[in-house]
Amino acid sequence: MKRSLAFLRHKHPAALRLCLLAGLSAALSACAALGLEKDTPPLAKTETDAPPKIVAALPPANAPEMAAPPSLPDAGRLLGLSALEIQELMGEPTLVRREDRTQIMQYLDEDADCVLDVFLYEPQPGTHFRTQYIEARNRAGETLNPQGCMAQLIPQAQW
Repeated sequence: MKRSLAFLRHKHPAALRLCLLAGLSAALSACAALGLEKDTPPLAKTETDAPPKIVAALPPANAPEMAAPPSLPDAGRLLGLSALEIQELMGEPTLVRREDRTQIMQYLDEDADCVLDVFLYEPQPGTHFRTQYIEARNRAGETLNPQGCMAQLIPQAQW
């Protein structure tokens, strides 16, 4: 046995520590199983022995439910719509630009730093333009979430 411990001490010190910890744990658990801790006197009563104080309670069953946080408009709802349908939903655009078979309707909110560009394309000459792409940005040109921008531009009742 002496030789094996010496081997572990020099070659595998971590394994020796692990073996010692396992032996110590086994000895302590054996003491606990024998009930040796019963010789200690009981502790004096403290505040922790008192019944717990209620720090939080559930709302009464008849309490009104909290309103869900407002959702954002679905920007995907604009895809495939014609220019007229976009205007019915969002109102008159601030700017309309048309080049060949492309039309860009720009919505701008003066109060909020939000610019929404709605890109419509004419599938075939003489047909109605349809929304294919939506882009939102601030005035500095940094990309924004289109849903957040639409929430600033469209009254919530129209979502």
